[in-house]
Amino acid sequence: MDVAEPENKENLTGVEPDITVTSATPGKRDIPDGAAFSDHEEESRECDTRNSSQRVPGDHQTTTVKTIDPDSQMDLETDDVTINRQNDLSLNTDIKTHEKEVKEKNIPVTPTEPDSESFFDDATDSNEEMDITIPEVEHKELEMRNYQLELAHPAINGKNTIICAPTGSGKTHVALKIAKNHLDKGKRSGNKGFDKVIFLVNKVPLAKQQHDMFRQYLSDYDSVMVHGEQKDTPPLKINMAKNDIVVLTAQILVDALNAEDEKERASLSQATLMIFDECHHTNKGHPYNQIMGLYLDERVDHRDNPLPQVVGLTASLGVGKAKNIKEAQRHILTLCANLDADCISTVNKALGELMDHVNVPNREVKTVPSRDRDPFTSTIEDIIRLIEKQMRTIVDINEETKALDTVLGTCPPQKGSDPYTQWISQLNKPIVQLPDPKVRRRLKACRNYLKEYNVALIINNDSRMKDALNHLNQELIKNVTHVDQTHLVDTEIWLQQLFQEKLPILTKLSSSTDYPNPKLETLKALLLEAYRVNSNTRGIIFVKTRDLTVAIQSWIKETPALKHLNPERLTGAGASVEASGMTLTHQVDVLEYFKGGKHKVIIATSVAEEGLDIQACNLVIKYVHVTNEIAMVQSRGRARATGGKFLLLAESGKGTAEKERLNIFREEMMNRAIKLVQQMQGAEYKEARDKMQFEAKMERSLAARAKKQHRLTSEEEYELRCLRCDVLACISRDFRTIQKSHHVVVDPEFKEKTEVMPHPRPVKYDDFQKTGKLFCKACKYDWGIEAIYKKAKLPVLKLDSFILVDIRENRLHCKKWKDAPFQTPEVGIDDWQMLLNSPIFWAGQ
Repeated sequence: MDVAEPENKENLTGVEPDITVTSATPGKRDIPDGAAFSDHEEESRECDTRNSSQRVPGDHQTTTVKTIDPDSQMDLETDDVTINRQNDLSLNTDIKTHEKEVKEKNIPVTPTEPDSESFFDDATDSNEEMDITIPEVEHKELEMRNYQLELAHPAINGKNTIICAPTGSGKTHVALKIAKNHLDKGKRSGNKGFDKVIFLVNKVPLAKQQHDMFRQYLSDYDSVMVHGEQKDTPPLKINMAKNDIVVLTAQILVDALNAEDEKERASLSQATLMIFDECHHTNKGHPYNQIMGLYLDERVDHRDNPLPQVVGLTASLGVGKAKNIKEAQRHILTLCANLDADCISTVNKALGELMDHVNVPNREVKTVPSRDRDPFTSTIEDIIRLIEKQMRTIVDINEETKALDTVLGTCPPQKGSDPYTQWISQLNKPIVQLPDPKVRRRLKACRNYLKEYNVALIINNDSRMKDALNHLNQELIKNVTHVDQTHLVDTEIWLQQLFQEKLPILTKLSSSTDYPNPKLETLKALLLEAYRVNSNTRGIIFVKTRDLTVAIQSWIKETPALKHLNPERLTGAGASVEASGMTLTHQVDVLEYFKGGKHKVIIATSVAEEGLDIQACNLVIKYVHVTNEIAMVQSRGRARATGGKFLLLAESGKGTAEKERLNIFREEMMNRAIKLVQQMQGAEYKEARDKMQFEAKMERSLAARAKKQHRLTSEEEYELRCLRCDVLACISRDFRTIQKSHHVVVDPEFKEKTEVMPHPRPVKYDDFQKTGKLFCKACKYDWGIEAIYKKAKLPVLKLDSFILVDIRENRLHCKKWKDAPFQTPEVGIDDWQMLLNSPIFWAGQ
């Protein structure tokens, strides 16, 4: 949760020191010392009937908060709004009925994570069976500092609030205080069990960290953690009914709110308080924004339904793509509208105390040159140019490649750059839509090789030639071993021969000591100095890609002066373990070992930038990698220990240092924009927010209508053809879903079109057992897996392996099942009778 470290002591709150916490209009409520509020809040609450259905726990008792420093205690006594609560008495009946059905039918229910195909999509699968037994934790008393009470005050008084404060300021404790106050009031008023707190995170590791905090400090209340890597998890609707606090990843809630089965469909009215961790993500298509879109639609469409209070937590709201203060202010207002916020709460009165408790790391930028000579890069670039030429030749002799010809014409000159990486990605769509399977296969092979050579250039630029060659050997040899050599087309043979021809040159270069990387030499010096000064230093090195985490880890382990640091990688779970992804269990272990000193250095991607509480870290190095102002604030905030350092290693001539200076400017612009929003009068603020909400609702309505219309007109059926050889695999009506996420084929004739090989990792998950890998019988292309479920052996396909063709011969390629233009029904009783009575699908006892 905690992000953003302040730039200096004068600008520690994320806003300028004279900015006040926005809340009530002066004179309408007694404002305690240490909290100042802007004009628009109280007016918006009293005049705005849109929140008349928002539930706020409400007896009129006064709560005095315990502080660490009683001598300077802020008198934050709160009076709260009392409202009538509507209790859904039918919920418990529905839950009991559902539980009985689940038990009798032995139906497994599994939540899914954002954009995940399923557990069975080997292209993205990084799940493993997890032991989710929750150990006991020691109860702790929640003690609050004055600035934390100042941050919490608007939310404690029932306001929808965005809390913006620097990393290390204890925003988690602020959230705990708000949640405790919320639940305590309900308990005192005799409504214990009806008040529900939902705490939303955007990454799985954060779910465990924050759930542990709730268990420690709010142990009087029942809590549960829900995320997509768990197994045998009850529907969220049941978890919410049985617990006072639910900590979960956002996509779980999105799926539950949109569940087709009414007995599993959750409702926002089940919650009375909803807290968004890292709330700056609440925009565009992010799950946070999807949730708030449903919230805002519910408020307009069903005014009588109660809705939860909303609280957002962040260290940096960012400025989006703003180029000036006016655009930055609009970006902040958009986030306020998306979160239905009445105020932005920042520290003002207790600023001195905040400065005393939040560590500000020393900041330094080191600029280093590139290699004087780099024949490895020159050799790879020569190979890339040959492949580009081959692609143009293929396109020139084929008439139906105009769209691809346009993309090829925009090829960036700088290989190994961000623009070139994006260009390779843009090639995919026009290639897979080509009607001629042989042309498509040739061009797709070229694109795949370009992708790996480009990754090798990126690795070589920031690490060793050896590491780049290791990547090529691993990925290009994989291309050879995973393809039946008897079914290769001429271009695939040429690509393999080209690599084998250049391999001796690349091998010789990678083993030479004549081309050291100055960036690695500088990184080595920085690490040695840091550990010379403090042998207990804990450092995080942020790099751009997963591949670089592997390369830098290997380099440290193979460098005699550094190998004692025992480096470990920390990456996200969005890729398979083979693709350098990590499971939650592994992530948790890495962090625990890091805190304990077993690993003194972590090489991480952006997964470690946000929210993870790593108190022991006193050294952060951004290794030749700069993104936006939010990421700058996030990563800088990881250096939490006293005397911490934040270092940016920038390559000269690449604009890295210049981007960092721009981010500093954008951070300052954000602070000014927050102040401007806080200073808006009540009516002006409300009008701006409501207008943005209305515009967003119109966009959602139009998008939903277009999607519905598209699906209605697309029910004619689609052929699924192999992406490589174009052979017909099946048609859309042959699909069924299991647990609403796993897409299986129920056509007995499909078996004849596949070849099954034993699965290298026959993992069991829920009631599924992976048994085999499915390949196209004609060209040996990977189609998915075979798995046993309830004694039926089923083909589970990944949509990315197919081209969809409609009756007009229009061709479409979708990577995810959620993007498919047709609807897939859940497997029914008739389907099960056919499956279990068919020798094709019967898996035996």
